[in-house]
Amino acid sequence: MERKNHNLVATASCEGEGGGCRERMTDDRLSNLPDHIAHRILSFLTTYDLARLSCVSKCCRGFCQSTPFLNFSRDDGMAAADTCGRHQRLLNSLERFLLLRGDHKVQRFRFVWSRNQRSSLSCICRDVYFRVMSWVHKAVKCNVEEVDLDLFGLDDPILDFPSSIFLCESLKSLSVHMERLILKILRLAYPRGIKNLNIESSSLESFTLFDPQHDLDTLNISCENLQQLSISLRAGSPSITPLIIFAPNLKKLWWRGNLMNHPNLGKFQNLESAEKCGFDMGYWKLENLAFIHELKYFTIELSDGSNGVKLAKYILEWAPKLKSVVVICSPQNLEEVKRKLAKCKMISKAAIFFKERRGKPNKDSSLIGLCLV
Repeated sequence: MERKNHNLVATASCEGEGGGCRERMTDDRLSNLPDHIAHRILSFLTTYDLARLSCVSKCCRGFCQSTPFLNFSRDDGMAAADTCGRHQRLLNSLERFLLLRGDHKVQRFRFVWSRNQRSSLSCICRDVYFRVMSWVHKAVKCNVEEVDLDLFGLDDPILDFPSSIFLCESLKSLSVHMERLILKILRLAYPRGIKNLNIESSSLESFTLFDPQHDLDTLNISCENLQQLSISLRAGSPSITPLIIFAPNLKKLWWRGNLMNHPNLGKFQNLESAEKCGFDMGYWKLENLAFIHELKYFTIELSDGSNGVKLAKYILEWAPKLKSVVVICSPQNLEEVKRKLAKCKMISKAAIFFKERRGKPNKDSSLIGLCLV
């Protein structure tokens, strides 16, 4: 950060009659500090105080406008502001401050807003939300690492939270607290730097996780109204342990990549279809999945070198309501697959159909289709 040399402040004093004025030099301690230490000190101030300090002290203006910690709370700036005009001026001041700081790095962006319950004004509340979302987008451009939002007292019945923030490669922590936050669709594509992913929502209906980086260790999904779940893991990525999914109303499941060693998938009582490719088939023998007992239609495409035959045998032996099974494999393996499946003890009277695969298969992976209806 470039800043002017304000390390010394000169003051003049005169001593004695006819005495000459002499200049006394005093140190400006804040300007003498390294940037990271000064920023750490300023991190305890709110953005409102930073804006005031940058106007009062020229030597601190550079520090205030480049600090990576932005903390704003309505109560810190104008606790008694109960008019639309005062609210508007407060937000305008904050917006000017963010504009002046340019593209300096933002490590933490925190915004707290709670409207006075005695106020009947609602127009400003909508303005607050859309302004904050624009500031969040600006923080994303400045490689923000932590975002913490507390927004209460907003009158909009539905406030859609932008999913684009999850595309921020530098984002490490996101915390959102709102009274009426409705997030129905969430897509995370190529997320980086996230080790623990915890999602709890009563409104989320569709969640997609696409090719996360290898540093993702824990995945916890608790969404009672989730209906569609799609997860795609990178080839060669290690298993995620633990995996906990609570989605009692899940209808469609799609998974590509390695499945976890000891996952807790819960009971998908309303599951209608599931597709899975590229995972250890031994998992199915270790887990007593509830939907297996309701399975009616099963399709599997076997790739060369995969152990998908074991899964097919498991389905035939443990799915009592099974009506139809379709097995797709290469022409050279067709007879061998038939012999292996003929040895299993079927629990149902399902019809088995074999088809020759056309085209080049994916190496060491199988494609599976399940249907309960």
